[in-house]
Amino acid sequence: MNSGSNESEGTEETGPALQSAASVSSKSASGHAVNVAKSARRNATSASFSAEAMTDSLTTIGWHVVDPFSRENAAVARATKTPTLAEHERRYRELLAEITEIGFIRSGSVAPRFNYCGKSNCRCHADPPQPHGPYWQWTAKVDGKTVNRRLSAREAELYQQWIGNDRKLRGLIDELRAVAEQATNLMLDQVVKVR
Repeated sequence: MNSGSNESEGTEETGPALQSAASVSSKSASGHAVNVAKSARRNATSASFSAEAMTDSLTTIGWHVVDPFSRENAAVARATKTPTLAEHERRYRELLAEITEIGFIRSGSVAPRFNYCGKSNCRCHADPPQPHGPYWQWTAKVDGKTVNRRLSAREAELYQQWIGNDRKLRGLIDELRAVAEQATNLMLDQVVKVR
């Protein structure tokens, strides 16, 4: 029974804190609602709102009201239209040009490795330990099997550059596919319209 009374006391202690936080947020929300209601009453000519009164009341609470028939909004809609087939073709050629600038590629990853030897008086077992290395290692899948190769520092630099080129190439090809899909969809839409 005591544990039950302690739990109820715990909820009573946190209850007022939660209630005060809720009352603060509800006061600000209700104050905002009162301002909106006052604005709506001010702008109403009768029991129903006119279009201008509704726009004014929504603007008062910080909302931007869009009139789909205004000339400004029609211009914005034209400016934000979807790209044309010519724009897709231009972007496609740009991506192809970027691909031709990429150097050699190599898959896999390069990582430094640190080793500990079996000699008990070696620095790798000291306090703090100073392991041997870094020894650079290239790892990749070749014919379904994981292959590891130890590299010199210079070889590691080259592999990192080639692997970076491979990642860049993959990103460009993904973008190339997306642009090609959009362009071919536009071309198919034009074929359907011609029928």
